[in-house]
Amino acid sequence: MLATLAHAQGNPAQELATAGGISQIKLQPGASRGSAEGANVIYNNGPFINAPGGGAGGLDASVLQSSSRAHNIIGYGVSGASTSTVVVRLADDFTVPAGQMWYVDSLKVWCYRTGSVGLVFDDAVCQVWDANPAAGPANVVFGNTTTNRIRSSTFDNAYRVTETTLPATNRELHEVEINVGHLFKPGTYWIEWGVNQIATPASNTFAPPVTINGVDTTGNGIQFITSTWGPLLMNGPGGVNAHPQDMPFVLCGVKACCWEPGLGTNLGHGDDSVTQNLALGFNFPMPGALPGGATTNLVSVASNGYVNLDNAASSDFTPTVAEFTSLNPRIAVPWDDYFAPGGGSVWFNAASPYHAVATWLRIDTFSGGTTQSMLQLQMFKNGTFTINCWRHEPVTPRTPVFGVTAGASAASVAIDATAGHAGVPGVATIYETFASGASDLSGNFFCFRPINDGVAASYNVEVSPACCTFASSAVIGPGCFGMTSAVTRELILGGVGATQTSLLPGTVGQVTLIGIAAPNLFDLAPLGAPTCFVHHTNNLLSLPMDGAGLTVIPLPCLQVLAGIPLGVQGVAIVPGLNALNVAVGDGLQMNPGNN
Repeated sequence: MLATLAHAQGNPAQELATAGGISQIKLQPGASRGSAEGANVIYNNGPFINAPGGGAGGLDASVLQSSSRAHNIIGYGVSGASTSTVVVRLADDFTVPAGQMWYVDSLKVWCYRTGSVGLVFDDAVCQVWDANPAAGPANVVFGNTTTNRIRSSTFDNAYRVTETTLPATNRELHEVEINVGHLFKPGTYWIEWGVNQIATPASNTFAPPVTINGVDTTGNGIQFITSTWGPLLMNGPGGVNAHPQDMPFVLCGVKACCWEPGLGTNLGHGDDSVTQNLALGFNFPMPGALPGGATTNLVSVASNGYVNLDNAASSDFTPTVAEFTSLNPRIAVPWDDYFAPGGGSVWFNAASPYHAVATWLRIDTFSGGTTQSMLQLQMFKNGTFTINCWRHEPVTPRTPVFGVTAGASAASVAIDATAGHAGVPGVATIYETFASGASDLSGNFFCFRPINDGVAASYNVEVSPACCTFASSAVIGPGCFGMTSAVTRELILGGVGATQTSLLPGTVGQVTLIGIAAPNLFDLAPLGAPTCFVHHTNNLLSLPMDGAGLTVIPLPCLQVLAGIPLGVQGVAIVPGLNALNVAVGDGLQMNPGNN
């Protein structure tokens, strides 16, 4: 009776299914629709289609397991958009791993309104918390519940149904895309959203939970109703409200490493040189610009440590505050008198439609000897940029300048960058300068975030430890029977490494094993392979080795892996070579790094 009454009254928090009935479909365990969201998906919180092609007209279906699992909630309320009078929103969590940055361009969610056909949602809100807002102290780090951030609303060729109403078409599932445009550093976040129509602010909109055949508990989603947060719960085996639920959502954008290994193109710089007409691949907001204001999609990169945002051809090697504040808009990483012909290099990579990277790699300072600064600038579509000052060698006859400028003698402020900075809207030129030998930038990672009050803009500067570890490798033990190995590419976080093994005549199979490095860990002589040793724990994974002895080792962009000594060793099967029919290559210790 209570379930029927709640449904009849249009409970905005949930849409309940009628109890009982006979299932019209046999759901296959684990069945789900393949992801077709494109290469820009950086996170998917779970499936909601569990009967691909099983709905009306051969379209997909998201089937509530109302008969087979006694699940009772077709959808959870999500009506709390910017103009809504029904305040019901959903939230769920995602985690950015250590060593990564996620630029989230948009959020995709799925929802329906019972009985509506051909519906187009046109109102959506989104905000992101730095902790679970239902569990204690939490702060909003992006967004609000008053700004309409809708990007699109599209019928997703799918219906939400129950096992007893499989042919139903009264719950059209719509993919709703919501603008975000924010860079998230490592940590766990909770993303909150609401969706509705401007013309019908009092109507109820619902969203299906993560739906997996044969699975009852899917996660830890929460719901905000009027003024209170609560868990999303589902009936099922075990009783009433026995199973916490997750909500399906997708984050679109790009994952970047805190030190991006994809350097791109070597610009081939000499002394005091500049490369113009470098396409970013997106429109980057100019310093001081409000949303919708001036942008640039072409930049020039100077060997002396700065990027001209107006694509100017300047290659100035005498940094001064007066020039920095009065000339053209630029970002300085810092601006100094670098000497690329000393053995370093300058690189540029239009890495994705959302971010671009400029790198000054092991670059000397003029008159400073062999100093090899390591600096990297990453620019993101929303105007945020990061500067990784892994090493800034200040032995220079100049006075380096670090920061960002709107140029044209706009209002400016000198800061202590390593202490961070809270921007004042209207002051978009932010800088620090150093006497020769006095730079304290080394070992710091700076994030410049645009802020505005609706009238003028500036930047907040956040500072954290820089993340760059040099990759290295060494032989820790010999191979046997003349089989040797060498590192041809160091292990790079977010990239690949490679080894080359000399295979013996008669080899019929080969593989590379990876574990924790341990020289001479296990003697294979008692097993019939004299002089052969295993040089690692062999407990992580095995990778294919091609017929020429090449093994490519992919590595995720996880800073926690930096410096961990991995043992790598090739193994070949050679019939008749010995009683074990096995030879091994040299034991290698590979220490992953950013560069």
